[in-house]
Amino acid sequence: RDAAALAAAARGGVAVCAMHMQGEPATMQRDPRYGDVVAEIRGYLADRIAACIAAGIAPDAIAVDPGFGFGK
Repeated sequence: RDAAALAAAARGGVAVCAMHMQGEPATMQRDPRYGDVVAEIRGYLADRIAACIAAGIAPDAIAVDPGFGFGK
């Protein structure tokens, strides 16, 4: 989610993986709640893909991962 990291990936021409998480790494497994898990994760990943493309990362260099965790 760091704009500088996206810019560095774009400059380097490397592939990236956009992964969903709710909150921060240290807290993402603490009582996760979703109104509509599929819609929320889809929206989050769509936003991350858009940010990657806006940073200059080629669409075919973006992988997506719904994230791990039994809260989903």
